[in-house]
Parts: sequence; structure tokens; C-alpha cells
Amino acid sequence: MKLTLRIKIPKGPEVRPIVARALAAVGDAAVTIIRQRTERGIDKFGKPFVPYTPEYALAKASTGRSAVANLLLTGEMLNNLKRL
Repeated sequence: MKLTLRIKIPKGPEVRPIVARALAAVGDAAVTIIRQRTERGIDKFGKPFVPYTPEYALAKASTGRSAVANLLLTGEMLNNLKRL
């Protein structure tokens, strides 16, 4: 996924808050991309996660959850992903 950010940065003391807002926007976008990619079962290289074992996939599916490897069970891990 490609992310493009265009921002005009003026010169002077007002630059610091503008840069801070731009970096916050980039950080928020990165978190969103990571969450969406992980929920689809795709790693940082664009490849699918290693499949769950058949036993675990069956157990997970029996509880109504996806049997696709996506690192989600409770959602707690991705919900705790935040920008610094």
C-alpha cells in the first residue's frame, strides 16, 4: 500500500507544530495500514501469514472466529497498537 503525504512547510517559528501534525498524521496512517493488513492475514512483506495448524484452525472456527491466520483472537493486540 502506498502512502503519499503532501504538505507545504513555511519557514519560521510556526514550523514545529506543522511538522508535529504531519508526523502524527503519518503515524496514524501507519497504524491503520498495519491493522488492516494484519486483519487480512498479510505480513509486512505482503505475504500471507503462515497458516494455523489444522487443529487450531478448526478450534478457532468452531467459536465463530476466522480460521485464516490473522493474529486476531480477542482483538486486544491490535487495539493496543498506537503511535507514540
